[in-house]
Amino acid sequence: MPYVNFFQQQPPDFQPLHAILVHQARKASGYAGAAVLASLHDLTYNDNQACVVGAGRLLDKADIEQVLRSMADLTPTSVELLPKSVVSISDRHIAWTVAAGVRPMLFKPAGSPLVNLMVPWPGLLLVANRHQRLAVAAFGTRGRVHEKTKLYAAPLMNVSSQGAVCSGSATLPNGCDIGDLPAWEAVMFSTAFTHIGNPNTLLIGSAINPVDNQAHLAFWRNLANRNAAAFPKASLVEAGIGVKQFIQQHA
Repeated sequence: MPYVNFFQQQPPDFQPLHAILVHQARKASGYAGAAVLASLHDLTYNDNQACVVGAGRLLDKADIEQVLRSMADLTPTSVELLPKSVVSISDRHIAWTVAAGVRPMLFKPAGSPLVNLMVPWPGLLLVANRHQRLAVAAFGTRGRVHEKTKLYAAPLMNVSSQGAVCSGSATLPNGCDIGDLPAWEAVMFSTAFTHIGNPNTLLIGSAINPVDNQAHLAFWRNLANRNAAAFPKASLVEAGIGVKQFIQQHA
């Protein structure tokens, strides 16, 4: 019988029996290096029916996991199918890919008017986490991204050398679930780029040289004027990090 129907006739009178207290250690090295401790306490009631917290015992990791598993068993299981684009997902992050393709790219450097160019974007690996942070890297292959896929620095403004996206005043999603992907992609594709975050984000010519705002915008203008259908892979700069490491760094 589903638990949602179990108490239809008469709600029960619940009485607390135990309490878990979480303690913050002032000196992490004072107790086996643990910064946070948890303890389990029995609850008793005095003559006035006031709840009294009794002496407790420390809980270890296995105890806490067992409590959490027991609580999880009380809730219905939610089944969600993963889109093909999702590479990795946890309660802390989601990593997914956006295929290469021609789409608008917006620019708004300080003191300049808004520029809207139709350009070929490379394939992108994006990582969003529960702290409302977004990271991006590029890849130059077709098909599903896997652990051995070579990553490149995203050839975009507003992206640091580690791949962190400077979102500025963009509206950020509160979560990092599958349903939040369109909103995260809007941060990338519908927000105007304003400044260079990684001067080595593009390979223009035969050597890696620092690229400023002007050179970066000129590169994309050239692609737009030529109606280029694909991003030139030769202009990508290797990121020097693997897919798994990139995701772990930004999860």
